[in-house]
Amino acid sequence: MADSQLFCVAEERSGHCAVVDGNFLYVWGGYVEEQIFWGWHNDVHIFDTKTQTWFQPEIKGGVPPQPRAAHTCAVLGNKGYIFGGRVLQTRMNDLHYLNLDTWTWSGRITINGESPKHRSWHTLTPIADDKLFLCGGLSADNIPLSDGWIHNVTTNCWKQLTHLPKTRPRLWHTACLGKENEIMVFGGSKDDLLAL
Repeated sequence: MADSQLFCVAEERSGHCAVVDGNFLYVWGGYVEEQIFWGWHNDVHIFDTKTQTWFQPEIKGGVPPQPRAAHTCAVLGNKGYIFGGRVLQTRMNDLHYLNLDTWTWSGRITINGESPKHRSWHTLTPIADDKLFLCGGLSADNIPLSDGWIHNVTTNCWKQLTHLPKTRPRLWHTACLGKENEIMVFGGSKDDLLAL
């Protein structure tokens, strides 16, 4: 828990990302109706499952990500990673992390080599101590995606996977790592329902 924190309940929101790590549920960003910056947020709220309380850590520095929704997050070690998402009609492909010990933001991480397309409504799954798996989502051109990428947080390189089924695009899905190190992707949609 942070040295300095504000006890508060996270506002009702949509399009946020949330991840459980140990006793904490981390909630990042999202969209809150009728708020500043047209409702787009980049705040962090934490729910302590032991004490059943919400708190908001005092961020001590660094450059935070732009406010957003429809992004994804994952925790590796002492870092909470955020990738992509959207603000208004702009989709992003930036990667940031929040150091969960010092409460400082990394700023936009410089990627070595090729990067995934800008996207929203995708998944980001920890698959090793230094690797994240990115799957699907909705592109900046409103095209459902079927690609998969692995990010090595040590080298800051993305590698696109070539063996995924290209005929199964999806957004609004879930993904997790199984006990035998297989990645399970479940559900989702192949259509942008917001465009209907």
